[in-house]
Amino acid sequence: METERNLEIGLGYSVYRQIITLARAMNCDQEVIDNLFIGKGEHHIEKMSAALSGVDLNPSIFEISIPSTNFNELISLGNYKRVDKKVIEENFIFPIKPYRGQKVHLEIVRYNNSTNSEDVNLEQKKLADKGFRGANHYELLTFAIQYPEFQNEYPILALNSNTRNSVMGKKGILYLKQTHGQKHLSIAWSYGPQNPKWIDYARQLIVRL
Repeated sequence: METERNLEIGLGYSVYRQIITLARAMNCDQEVIDNLFIGKGEHHIEKMSAALSGVDLNPSIFEISIPSTNFNELISLGNYKRVDKKVIEENFIFPIKPYRGQKVHLEIVRYNNSTNSEDVNLEQKKLADKGFRGANHYELLTFAIQYPEFQNEYPILALNSNTRNSVMGKKGILYLKQTHGQKHLSIAWSYGPQNPKWIDYARQLIVRL
């Protein structure tokens, strides 16, 4: 396999072999395995650690435990390299606060193409009929803390993390992304159905009701 032929000296060949073996045992495809080792010259340490610990590298359901109900503390715990200046507490409408340590099970809806806000909102209605809702601020920020590697792979939206006011007539939602390989907490501003915003290859974080 290409991954095995291109192993770099560092962690030790036996460790690489163990990671690959465990990843295959979890039914990870070759792309997932390759992404453990290939990425701008750096190793994906979080994923390697997960593999060695027997954690599913490609889960369909993500369990989180809310570490705090303080918005600013959750942002601080996320260790972002960049936070948009509009991401401040007074700019958002918050749901009822969860309790500290509350367990939530999340899933990810994958959009394997460019997605606009109108399409995502239509999907939201379909998900509600199936007993799901979009993640809120607390859930998205906790996901970023406890599963930090995922936002480096694709943007992640939380449709129940709405801004309180509009900016130039536009309202937005929180979303996770990477900018130049660094963790970035941002707001996706919707331009409405007449001129919807496009977000490339985004994922939506959802919660079963």
